[in-house]
Amino acid sequence: MATPPAVKDADLRNKIKDAYIRPGVKSQIPGDGSLVTAIRYELPTGGKVGNKGHLVKGKIVRNSLRKWLRMNKNADPTDIQTAQRVLKEIENALAGR
Repeated sequence: MATPPAVKDADLRNKIKDAYIRPGVKSQIPGDGSLVTAIRYELPTGGKVGNKGHLVKGKIVRNSLRKWLRMNKNADPTDIQTAQRVLKEIENALAGR
């Protein structure tokens, strides 16, 4: 299972944590247990993973990361890069890429 990348900022850590499966929870679909994997499963199938819709969650996490980046321009450069990477992954998944 994929684990959230390490970041220094506690607020960012919580936002990124929402993009990964909770420890001890077993994924209902093949893959790494990430939000991106669930979105990529749900888009073409129209199904839900674990009786939960991840498209809405993806949009919430996407917006949360966008806001964090906007409000934390002077944050640790590594945290900014990590937030941008996770955000891009979610945006690509939501766009069907």
